[in-house]
Amino acid sequence: MWLPLRFGAALLVVRGVPGLIEDLTMVTGLTPYGLLGLAERPADLASGTFWTDMAVDGYFSAGAVVMVPLTVLHRRLPRVTENA
Repeated sequence: MWLPLRFGAALLVVRGVPGLIEDLTMVTGLTPYGLLGLAERPADLASGTFWTDMAVDGYFSAGAVVMVPLTVLHRRLPRVTENA
């Protein structure tokens, strides 16, 4: 049962955290062309698309913040077995 939890937590971390970091650095102006500098033009902070993407990245990051500790806690809990 713990393997799907670990997989889900890893996916949330891999998807959400780098995206949110990139969005925050673009908002602050540190990396207007993205973390790797591969964007063709600077981020348009006035567009709704940018803020929608930032909300999605924030949602995944929040999921990672919740899921990772719960996964660790689930692994450490004692197992209850039924004696038949």
